[in-house]
Amino acid sequence: MIHASRTAFVLSLSLLLAGCRAPQGRPDAPRPADETGTVDFRPLQRSDRRESSSVVARGLVPGLMDRVLLGPNLVLESSRSSAIEPPTHGPKGGHPSAPTLPDALGVGVDTTLSAKLMAYLVESGSDLFAPAVTRVWAAKDGEQQPSTWVERALLLHRFRAADDPEGPTCLLAVRSLGAGLAELDVVVTAVAPAKYEVQPRRGGTQASVVAELEKLVVPMLWMEAELVSVADGRILARIDEKWVPKLPELAVLREESPSVVTATWTPEYGSQVLQTRMLGPTLPSRYVQGWSREDVFAKNLRPVWDRFRAQLQEGELSEELVREFLDHCLSPLFARAKK
Repeated sequence: MIHASRTAFVLSLSLLLAGCRAPQGRPDAPRPADETGTVDFRPLQRSDRRESSSVVARGLVPGLMDRVLLGPNLVLESSRSSAIEPPTHGPKGGHPSAPTLPDALGVGVDTTLSAKLMAYLVESGSDLFAPAVTRVWAAKDGEQQPSTWVERALLLHRFRAADDPEGPTCLLAVRSLGAGLAELDVVVTAVAPAKYEVQPRRGGTQASVVAELEKLVVPMLWMEAELVSVADGRILARIDEKWVPKLPELAVLREESPSVVTATWTPEYGSQVLQTRMLGPTLPSRYVQGWSREDVFAKNLRPVWDRFRAQLQEGELSEELVREFLDHCLSPLFARAKK
């Protein structure tokens, strides 16, 4: 009798507790894993970028580069050209640092760069002449006619004595020679599923997975010049070169490929009403019925890109790079004028 009563009591208590237990609703949908992708910056440093409009005449005279007359913007105190040269204008559309100047003598070249240019010419076998030497003929002539240093060089060649064969063989008129910084527009392209590359933009319409990525500030060298024969005034070469050297090895590139979260998931909630069995009213509730994909590649790529840009150390270009650039610009002149 007592045993039966205990059994009935336990059963009643179990039913009561079951009625008080929190009602069970629909389970939350499981959250998918974040999507990741790798970003490769190496295309930015696989090759240099050059803009070239240079033209070199064929069949240059042997020995043409033996004795080079330099322009006034390349030398120091020996640069005096003329106190009475008439105003004259060169072509438009040059580098911003070389606007159309009234004297057409070019923009003053940084002494470090001009010294490296002179060193390259000397090491290549050239003797260098200061532009002031063109005043020698004008002084002998006795008439201080308004003329440019180029005009006087041509007259000097024509009227110098036959026993004075050591005058300039050519003149190098440099309009602009400089080093600075340039902005490089870049694009992000998908090369495979979950694999991306950052590369220089090849055209204005090239699409990018990430829009409006900050431009990369990179070092740049440029040279605008003409080589003129003092024998007859022919323009033997037009040098028009702009060069962005290869980017240095950077810390962010020492990783195999930086990994970036490309997509994450945002919960989508549904509403439900939970009915208690014995106690209290119905209970409104919500549950995760699904997940919506959110593209976060652009947001997460920007900190990595900023770190990459910060590791580009601004500073002077190395002497090796400058020499390589000068060799690129001037070696064709020496190659085609070999004895």
